[in-house]
Amino acid sequence: MNRLKKYLKDQFYSFDKSFFTYNMKFKKSLIDSLYWLVPAFLFVILTKNKIDYLPNKYFEKAISEGIGPTLWNVIGAMGLFFLGLFFLFPSVYFFAKATHRLVENAYSIGLLSLGLIVGEIFFWFPSIIPNFSHSKNIIIAIIITILIIIIYLMNYSLYYVGQLLEERNNEIDFRHLVKKLELRIRITFFVIFSIIPCIFLLSEI
Repeated sequence: MNRLKKYLKDQFYSFDKSFFTYNMKFKKSLIDSLYWLVPAFLFVILTKNKIDYLPNKYFEKAISEGIGPTLWNVIGAMGLFFLGLFFLFPSVYFFAKATHRLVENAYSIGLLSLGLIVGEIFFWFPSIIPNFSHSKNIIIAIIITILIIIIYLMNYSLYYVGQLLEERNNEIDFRHLVKKLELRIRITFFVIFSIIPCIFLLSEI
């Protein structure tokens, strides 16, 4: 056990904690997310008001399709697949760039979907309030809030991966750190990020 601990410590010695905390940029992510969440939320409000001269049925269909997680799952899984390839072949620039683009797009799709979900909840929750007691409504509101936070954090993880793989001048480069890892470690990450997501996707057949 001690040998394993020493081996892992030697392998990840270059991965300084400050590098990972610097790239978190959670506050920036929250601010940036508003540019996706707010328009999606307003779109739901516009649709729910059923203005006569607007294609409301078409908008409702768009909301329904936008809330579905299928596209986010597929794009996110593709991003993870290329992330695994990046760990396996860190010298191949294409894998790092592809991963960055895919997780960025999945992050944006996730925020739009979340904005639509919040908009739907905004109209749905008041309609169920009379059906439950005050205490139950509070519990439902807390559960919904927790679920929204969980969804946001899951989506934020994609943003974080994108930040790690972002090109930087005169700063520590994540690709350079990965290159220092032994092949067996990189193969392990490849299995985690590439093989396992593929298995989950193929299970949908």
